[in-house]
Amino acid sequence: MMLKTTLVLCAYLLITFGDSSGESEHMICKKIKNVFESDIDQPSNSSPSRIQQGRPGKIGPKGEVGPPGPSGNRGPIGVVDFELVNSTTREIVSKAILDLQEEMQREWNEKLERLDEKYQSIVATLKQPLGHCVIAYGGVCSFILKGGWNWSTSLSKCTNVGAHPADILDNEHLNLLKNYIRKIAMLKTDSWVVYYTGMQYNVQAKQSTLYNGTNGGYVEWYPDGNEPQQSSQNMHVVLGVRKDENQSEGMFTRRETNSYHGVICQFEI
Repeated sequence: MMLKTTLVLCAYLLITFGDSSGESEHMICKKIKNVFESDIDQPSNSSPSRIQQGRPGKIGPKGEVGPPGPSGNRGPIGVVDFELVNSTTREIVSKAILDLQEEMQREWNEKLERLDEKYQSIVATLKQPLGHCVIAYGGVCSFILKGGWNWSTSLSKCTNVGAHPADILDNEHLNLLKNYIRKIAMLKTDSWVVYYTGMQYNVQAKQSTLYNGTNGGYVEWYPDGNEPQQSSQNMHVVLGVRKDENQSEGMFTRRETNSYHGVICQFEI
């Protein structure tokens, strides 16, 4: 049941009449009904009717960005945890060093494997029936075959053991060969020996060539270092070695029909 309430409002009205000596008081009251009733229960023709709200529409386009606001107050000075910084730095550096060590070890192992393969290849080559090999230098293995042979026989002697007459690569290679001949290949009665090499010399062109025909090789001309001036028939380069190394020795050219103490042979390794 709807509560019906009547409120009575009263007001005192002070009216002053005439002169200042007289005052009169009056009370005015009015009844107000249903003062606590809801507006819903009190329809009015003048009040607009309620409308049910539907779903909101699509969001409109984004508005323009407003100007930046004022800068805020500067915050307090931060506190650095140096112990944490140091420990983190040590950890990063230690890891970097460890990674570098692992990379270096990996590269070193790969190099060792390649060297081991090359070593095994050299060993396998030396185990071939070329037991004469005594000087390994510059990628070739040189050895001496002794006998009183001309060029044609010297060539066949080297070829028969899978080699060819030797090239002289440089001064160091030459000294190795001379020292070996002087100490090992010379008899006690020998004071001077001559061996064929695989090189030739063109007197007109003043050019030495290797066994394969390409320009190159090292020469140390006997007796005074000057290039030979003999005829073009003296084209085969031979090496003369003395027991007394303080005496003149070196290389010169001779004909292929000349016979000498032997031949220096070599094969690639």
